[in-house]
Amino acid sequence: MKKFLLSCSLALGLSANAQTTFFTEDFESAITWSVVNFGTAPAYPRNGFTIVDATSCPVNSITGKSMSIVGFTSASAYGCGYVSTPNTTFKPLVRKQIDASQYANLLLSYNWKGYGDLFNGTLFDYGELMYSTDPAGLSGWTLIGNRLGSGNVNTQTVTDLALPADLNQKSFWIGWRFTSDNIDQFQPGLSIDDVVIKGTQITAAPACTTFTSPINNGTANAGTFDFKWTAVTGAQTYKLKIGTTTGGSDIYNQTITTTSVSVPLNKNTTYYATVVPSNNFGDATGCSEITFTTNSNVGYCSTGSSTPDHQNFGNISNVVFADISNSSVGNNNAYKDFTSITGNVLNGSSNTITVTHANYNAGNQNRVAVWIDYNRDGVFSANEQTLLTTTGTIAPGTSTGTIVIPEGVDFGTTRMRIRLNLLNVVPPACGVTAYGQTEDYTIDIKDKTLGVSDLNKAGISVYPNPFTDLLKISDVKGVKSVSVNDISGREVKSLAPSAELNLSSLKAGLYMVNLKMEDGSVKTFKAIKK
Repeated sequence: MKKFLLSCSLALGLSANAQTTFFTEDFESAITWSVVNFGTAPAYPRNGFTIVDATSCPVNSITGKSMSIVGFTSASAYGCGYVSTPNTTFKPLVRKQIDASQYANLLLSYNWKGYGDLFNGTLFDYGELMYSTDPAGLSGWTLIGNRLGSGNVNTQTVTDLALPADLNQKSFWIGWRFTSDNIDQFQPGLSIDDVVIKGTQITAAPACTTFTSPINNGTANAGTFDFKWTAVTGAQTYKLKIGTTTGGSDIYNQTITTTSVSVPLNKNTTYYATVVPSNNFGDATGCSEITFTTNSNVGYCSTGSSTPDHQNFGNISNVVFADISNSSVGNNNAYKDFTSITGNVLNGSSNTITVTHANYNAGNQNRVAVWIDYNRDGVFSANEQTLLTTTGTIAPGTSTGTIVIPEGVDFGTTRMRIRLNLLNVVPPACGVTAYGQTEDYTIDIKDKTLGVSDLNKAGISVYPNPFTDLLKISDVKGVKSVSVNDISGREVKSLAPSAELNLSSLKAGLYMVNLKMEDGSVKTFKAIKK
């Protein structure tokens, strides 16, 4: 295809967010792309990228000359079909370094085709669009979007694909990698053409942003608080200051690349905060300071995952700890709030915890960490963490460990967080990871010097929670009767004490299960009927 260059100029009155094309490649002229190989190159024949045209490889060509995967039989000779069997651990990647230092809101367009090899619903031979911010382009390659393949012998067009925001105003590498994992081979393996990258040209310092959390002159929870603000076009970083006096930075003073951060805050305290967007041209000017006051409630930091399907990409399926025995199979959310489920423990006691988990590939290693907020400050500190695995657990499987409750800890309820991460990486307590899940529970810490009857009552639990039809009581000794109330307080069920309660007649919802003890006390549990 004839090489083209779309030029754009910002005319008076044109939006500052207009897109400018700053890179094109149609592979018709001299080529400055290079190849980096993943794995050890096998003996010939082996796969590699080269320029083909309608004469040399008509099936591979898109329009005129195209970048295509071929099967090299020597350093200079090749066949248009790719090689499969000897190349299962060898992955060539063709790449180009892109200077986007003056552009944001990047959009990529390109044409491609690739037959690939689809067998029983699994794509064995495929291409991958990837990027790397490594200056040399040798490591840190990250996948963008879905795999390319599955019988696309005709040209496919990708238009204005949004590139990750962390590439804004940077120099980075863009590339396509080819993987061949099956014994069959087809034509074409992967061909690329007509690459266009455009973005919003940045010519000045960014504008100010606005806090979305907390609200100016508002009230916020203490503990770990999530500060959030809107993204600003052209901002590379954000300078966040938080202090206990106007203009102060005694609480937090950092430059970050995201639009949110978790910061520990004290109860009943007035704070002042300023966030200033910045880029290569300088800092935003005139950004306003906000003030807010914390209340006596303790909040906790948020967690998340950038992978939507957690059933296949790192899933906690069961937790057993103290009185907790909770199955969460089929719950694909990155964060699961099980704080309605309480585990009872004694100060100074040693307690075994078992976490069952699975992920999409038995060869990946999971790491599981547990935190209990003993001082109830809303912060999951390092000294409150128990790491269940030290070398990773091959999934599917279980992670186990022992949690020792400190002797001098205050009694009462607090938060327990369990987090799973993939790829043998210890999970953080807060923030977003690529994979994994988080589950939160309530822990009730009791005094070990209680009498025997009190300890028996403290150890009672109901499970599973949520339940379907049958709700179990861990210990019915000392229980005189059982009643169930709905959320309005109306009694909907009265039963004799039994280790297994049949509640199939109840509608789905939240209920209060009351265990009336022989000594006159009442033990109440929240239970969710699915």
